[in-house]
Amino acid sequence: MHGAESTLTMNVAPTAIARSVGHWFMPVIYYPNRADPSTRFRRFPRKTKPSSVDAALRYARCVIHYRTVRENEKRRHLAVISHPRFGGAR
Repeated sequence: MHGAESTLTMNVAPTAIARSVGHWFMPVIYYPNRADPSTRFRRFPRKTKPSSVDAALRYARCVIHYRTVRENEKRRHLAVISHPRFGGAR
């Protein structure tokens, strides 16, 4: 297909990564949608796992899951308290 434009879809959701540090693996969360390169990676050096990539990935995935749960709770709470029935928007 000459001249056809291809669209590349990129994942904008946080991604769990296990970074090798010697013989240990550090859980890391990569945020591709952040503008500043210094804030794209969130490292958890205190949760470094010895020779287990799966444990490091599991921890990073749990952090992503619980953060999305808390964000959804905050959004629902704001929707409830801003409802006119509860005196939020008058």
